[in-house]
Amino acid sequence: MLINGLDFSGFPGRDYTNLQMLDYPGHVAWFRYRFNLVFLTPFRRLVELESPDCYVWLCVLELAGAAIQALANLAIGRGSDHAKFTKLLNNYLPTFAHVQIVLDDLRGGRPNEGARTPADHFYKFFRSGLAHSFCIDWGGIQHREEIPNLGPEYLFQTTQGAGGEHGLGIVPREFVRDFEAGCERILNAFEIAGPETEIREAFERAFTRVFLRKVRQPLP
Repeated sequence: MLINGLDFSGFPGRDYTNLQMLDYPGHVAWFRYRFNLVFLTPFRRLVELESPDCYVWLCVLELAGAAIQALANLAIGRGSDHAKFTKLLNNYLPTFAHVQIVLDDLRGGRPNEGARTPADHFYKFFRSGLAHSFCIDWGGIQHREEIPNLGPEYLFQTTQGAGGEHGLGIVPREFVRDFEAGCERILNAFEIAGPETEIREAFERAFTRVFLRKVRQPLP
């Protein structure tokens, strides 16, 4: 890929010298190219592998959760991983902020503690559960055609607990479409961010820390 007349591979160790010559818009253009190369294109290929003998959706949700965390660390400057993750979801996949469903956290301790919002449930039970145990710890995924009378949103309330407690349900194909649209919204936000804005400062700080320290190969 050419940026400002310089050739780039999308791998920081190989691109180190030329990366030093780019300004902020160049860094964002390079990151967009890399994001498509190493994540979005392989992610879409994985989704296409769905078949009766190839259940892709747990891998898809785990990869999406990892991508959301990575993008949150590039877009949000302060806070815990949990706080940045949920803020990014609520800002760039607004269904998570707007859907009105009651959720319970069986591991939350006292009634006013624990995960209560869809974004909290996605972080705690989907992203972290899949990363730690190959399982969505609470709630789950189900296709729209399997759920009678489901509303227009791809997030819904499950009833799984012995006492009627509720978890988060996700319609995976529709989530994937909104996740990809959310990724585009985030990349666009990087591109239009003005000087001294929080998102630009967070991106530049993370970009320098992660990509400008790899002065040579190995890849990636």
